[in-house]
Amino acid sequence: MVSAFVSLGGVQGISGTRGLKKSLRRRNGVWMDAGNGNSNGASIAPLPKDAMKDQTGMMNLDLTGSVPRRNTRAVQVGDILIGGGNPVVIQSMINEDTMDIDGAYAAIRKLHEEGCEIVRLTVPSLAHAHAVGFIKEKLRAEYQDVPLVADVHHNGMRIALEVAKHVDKVRINPGLYVYEKPDPNRVEYTEEDFKKLAAQMKEKLEPLIVCLRDQGKAMRIGVNHGSLAERMLFTYGDTPEGMVESALECIKICRELDFHNLIISMKVSMGMEQAAFVHLPKQTSNSPHLNMDL
Repeated sequence: MVSAFVSLGGVQGISGTRGLKKSLRRRNGVWMDAGNGNSNGASIAPLPKDAMKDQTGMMNLDLTGSVPRRNTRAVQVGDILIGGGNPVVIQSMINEDTMDIDGAYAAIRKLHEEGCEIVRLTVPSLAHAHAVGFIKEKLRAEYQDVPLVADVHHNGMRIALEVAKHVDKVRINPGLYVYEKPDPNRVEYTEEDFKKLAAQMKEKLEPLIVCLRDQGKAMRIGVNHGSLAERMLFTYGDTPEGMVESALECIKICRELDFHNLIISMKVSMGMEQAAFVHLPKQTSNSPHLNMDL
């Protein structure tokens, strides 16, 4: 199963791309009729990208079920713009160990040649973060500068700060940045409790936010249903509202530090993910990132 991560910027319901990808391959920005996998097929002149077309620029796609775009803040990731009326962007990730520089390079290049515009890597350690720098250099020297996203799974600020030097976007999980030991005797989280814990989160996140802000790079606030902070679970329960509040808490910190280059994602079962994205747009103009298994 392949996971595709679609940065929507307000668009939902675009369909008809799967069959198209089977018959076309992109080489150096030009889509070609690949036939049975032959990359020497006849070239198709690229068309200007349009918000209501597939990112290939091809026309006549089935847009049944599409809805009007809402206005979102445009976010730059490398040379790609997400949201703000820009076309839908396709992002995926590699399975290769990031420490395998040659293998990671080959996988990223293949994804990009197949039409993926942004590629995500897993960065679980400081050694992996250093390796990303070599991968980026190899891409620039031997292929082209592909926009990369680093997935920092846990509260690894040293990892995040190192990899932020080499990638175009860093993904964090806000539920992992302030540890709260469950208290069986607790009856509520007060407003003061929330403010205190939010201040702790801001203290921990500020170095990364400032680092990304000053480099003109982006952050994905990736809320994971399975790792919501204890205060969110206790107050909102196992609900989409808890995920939204977790994202908003982190967005508020970023705004206080004058950092707005944000993408928001909600990782959970599809039904709850859709519900969370219904609540989120009412409170923020940040562009959403939708996970889909293909």
